[in-house]
Amino acid sequence: MVIFFQKAKNNNSGFELYNLKSTIREIDQIIVKYNYKRIIVQFPDGLLGYVCKTIVNHLRELKVEIILAGDPSFGACDLPTHQAELFKVEAIFHFGHSSFAFSLSSWQEITGITIHYFPVEANVEIRWDLISKKILSLNWNSIGIITTIQHTSILNQAQSYFNILNINVSIHKEGQILGCNQNRAVYLAGKVDGFLVIAGGNFHASPVVVATNRPTLRYDPFNLEFKLFDDNYKNSYLKQRYAMILKARKAKNWGVLLSIKSGQFPSDQGKKIIKLLEKAGKNAVTVPMYKIDPNHLINFEHIEAWVINLCPRIATDDYVSFRKPIITSRELLVALDIMSWEHFINPKIRLDSSEHLLMLET
Repeated sequence: MVIFFQKAKNNNSGFELYNLKSTIREIDQIIVKYNYKRIIVQFPDGLLGYVCKTIVNHLRELKVEIILAGDPSFGACDLPTHQAELFKVEAIFHFGHSSFAFSLSSWQEITGITIHYFPVEANVEIRWDLISKKILSLNWNSIGIITTIQHTSILNQAQSYFNILNINVSIHKEGQILGCNQNRAVYLAGKVDGFLVIAGGNFHASPVVVATNRPTLRYDPFNLEFKLFDDNYKNSYLKQRYAMILKARKAKNWGVLLSIKSGQFPSDQGKKIIKLLEKAGKNAVTVPMYKIDPNHLINFEHIEAWVINLCPRIATDDYVSFRKPIITSRELLVALDIMSWEHFINPKIRLDSSEHLLMLET
């Protein structure tokens, strides 16, 4: 998720919030290198204003035929691959995210369509002075720092700043966090007192305290706002999820929701989950969808509970939109008594492991 274009409250308030010069320079280099004539471009909702207008106009100046993807995009796992094939484009230009774990290399080889990712770096000042005061007030001696892709370039500033304050800083790899993947934080959880998440809004920060059992401070550089996700937040979240698991446990007839989006379709087509349910004496059916629509799912009257093998945030954040219980595949292990609740809420935090509460692997 990317924050909507807006005027910042910090010292950059008179300027655009994104550094498009470097992005446009990269676009120019790629167009020249590959001599593209027809491409499809895609933006998340937060970049469909000024950023989209500027980039589309620039591509027109380069005499490139542009197809603008119209469906919402929620990340690098959600690319317009079907549209790209229909319109026979030469490349997909995706803005606002990095490839992360969603390379789609096999699809690119089969179709001959190349995917290019443009993270679009934020042009906003990070107020380390405000952050340090907040960290010191929490009495943290060691912190892990993670951020959305728009801010990863500034993480090198953190080491030198916090060293002066005798606060140990840990950053794993590039320090990037996704709404559906907290591995960069989980890797560090065993050696930090808490996490600092630099991101607009709460979407990326809220799962970290749950996934790591470490308090998490979110700093919004656009609005100079802080929010602490502590044990109270975590316990409230876990209480809600446990109640959902108990409801789902009573179900006899299950629907296994699969996403057919480019980066979300499971390699086993959901068969592992189906086998687990059938072994437990449940009736289960695979339900592939492009977009999960709670209102549409109401029509499946015989389904008593849903388990998702796609973005976990649909179950954990949007559960109130569903009339039937909806849980993640890892929560299913608890519902089927394969995993204890104690193990679920206290995942082993090891430097060689990425197990955490929101993971989908079964």
